[in-house]
Amino acid sequence: MDILTVNASQVFVVEGFAPKMKLKTMTLWLLVLVLLLPLIQAESGCFLYPESVFYCTNLDFNKANEECFLAEDCQLQDVYFSDQDCQDLNQFPHCQKVFCKSSCTEGFLGKCNAGMIPEGEEAEWCSTGCCQFDFYAGNYCDYKKNKWLCEIEAKNKDTSQFLFDNPLTQQQCLQKCKQSSGLTEIKDLEEVSETIVLPELLSSVSNEGDNNIEVVENLESKNEPKEKIELQNLNLNAGKVWILFVIFGIIGFIIYLHFKQKSSSASKK
Repeated sequence: MDILTVNASQVFVVEGFAPKMKLKTMTLWLLVLVLLLPLIQAESGCFLYPESVFYCTNLDFNKANEECFLAEDCQLQDVYFSDQDCQDLNQFPHCQKVFCKSSCTEGFLGKCNAGMIPEGEEAEWCSTGCCQFDFYAGNYCDYKKNKWLCEIEAKNKDTSQFLFDNPLTQQQCLQKCKQSSGLTEIKDLEEVSETIVLPELLSSVSNEGDNNIEVVENLESKNEPKEKIELQNLNLNAGKVWILFVIFGIIGFIIYLHFKQKSSSASKK
């Protein structure tokens, strides 16, 4: 009797082991699906609206749509590039991090209206000094906080060459200006930069992707593309709802198996 009891117990354990393992396996797959859900939802693209704090940032479609909707002059189909990475500088040269001439701070090239400081010349462009050049009204000599301000002064006075002697304090510059008699004898003058030309607009970059944003030209109002984008957004969300429906269906099936297993165990007892 003792041997039969042990064997029956062993059989019961073996029979009950398989359903438990199946339940654990399915639960594990469910957890994997739940963890993958944010990745399914996070379809992203490069956002290039210059007035936004998210300029040159990868955003999901919904976030980009919200951000663009707040601005009157923002057309989502012109500033959002789905399935594209802002870090790809071949596609998005505007997103290169550089030191800007006008601010002497690091920023995106697309926002450096005066152009970038050549690498290794930050100290030369961002220190105080004495600005000198000859122009139609005589000799110019004055203190400037950085080299870019000197270049702008030369441009405004319609001259093509200038000298920026730095680093000098304001007092040192004023003293130098009193002793200066022009730049006719100086050979190391710098040429005023050409008109700043930023990289071309990214109209050649494809907007095609899962979002299917349609580029619409010559629209009379801002509202029309907004409505079109909203409809596309609804289509995108419909696909996500279908995925959620499948996941919740799996959850329901697992719950059903769990209660069925419980019911079966109770009847055996």
